[in-house]
Amino acid sequence: MSLMVTLASGRQPKTSESPLTSPPIVRHTVQRDNYQEVYLTLTQREEDLDAQFDALARAIVEAGFEPITEKVFGSLDEQEAIRSARARAYTHHGLEPTRPFVLVEGASTVADAPLAGIQLWGVTVGDGQRVTTLRTDDGATRLWRSPGFELAWVCHTDRRLEEASSSPRGQARALLERAGTLLAAHKMSFADVHRTWFYLAEILDWYPEFNRLRSRFFDEVGLRQDAAGLQLPASTGIQGRTGQAECALDLLAAHGDVRFTPIRSSSRQGPAASYGSSFSRAAIMELCGEKTLFVSGTASIDDAGESVYLGDAEGQSLATLLAVAALLRERGLRWADVAQGTLYFKTPDAAEAWTRVSEWLELPVLPLVQVFADICRPELLVELEVVAPFRR
Repeated sequence: MSLMVTLASGRQPKTSESPLTSPPIVRHTVQRDNYQEVYLTLTQREEDLDAQFDALARAIVEAGFEPITEKVFGSLDEQEAIRSARARAYTHHGLEPTRPFVLVEGASTVADAPLAGIQLWGVTVGDGQRVTTLRTDDGATRLWRSPGFELAWVCHTDRRLEEASSSPRGQARALLERAGTLLAAHKMSFADVHRTWFYLAEILDWYPEFNRLRSRFFDEVGLRQDAAGLQLPASTGIQGRTGQAECALDLLAAHGDVRFTPIRSSSRQGPAASYGSSFSRAAIMELCGEKTLFVSGTASIDDAGESVYLGDAEGQSLATLLAVAALLRERGLRWADVAQGTLYFKTPDAAEAWTRVSEWLELPVLPLVQVFADICRPELLVELEVVAPFRR
């Protein structure tokens, strides 16, 4: 059971490459009953922005799919240049330049590179399907309508958020309320949310308070304990900026012929909710029988919720890999099934340690965007999140 991994050109990647030097653009395709899922990952290179976005646009056209989510990790100091290069390349290749995308501040692991990487996920539209965009003052939604279900990617909820409140706490509350409004416009609620990404500009200053605020909000909207336990989405909470706001959020939600299976713990880690973090270790999203595993941002935390291997970047890298591997293995998946992911490093030393550990373990080439960012605890040095579709 493995996914097809090809370069945009159709060539197979060399297995001898370092895990941190994956091909410039990796495409994973997953065949479903009446559509195909496509994951595109551009890893940073020391090329100019026009060349990178031109290569990405060509890869989108070659794959023949309709993007639903698009995340660009790069320097906000270069955001105008990034937006302009994207618009030029997309227009040149007949793509929609105004399609929503998220630009997240992410320092590249290559010195002075304006981009750290780009991630897209979408589908080849089958019979009775369509992908549309809805924009309001509360944000933007990319909506995939298919016979049997609807899926929404909600983003841009941080738009002019600083006008709603001057405090990070007030902005976070407004952020969640805006997301709820956008979901309601599609007859969805937070009970339909499978995956969230929270970007906090100064995460180490107030992450415990953010956790309490998120938990209170989830209680208010009905994400409470039931017979199966807490029905909480998979999530990442990481340092990041998307503009002037103190926080940003994007999420995936779906309803209809949909099954949501939260994975609260694994053989390596206990429930995050046990120490006040309202998210699941992973979640399985099942759309008309087609399943995908979303692994939350995962770091060197043991089954009691304590950070381990303090000051040891190699130890933290190994613990992180083992925790993610457990979530994959316990669902019958392997590293080869990973279609996309993001790898966060606190320091350059942590990135070098990850490379050494990955090479010792002879990991396969993984389609990971790598950025420097603070993790949710000051002592944590590495965090990894991945997406792994199931194959029938």
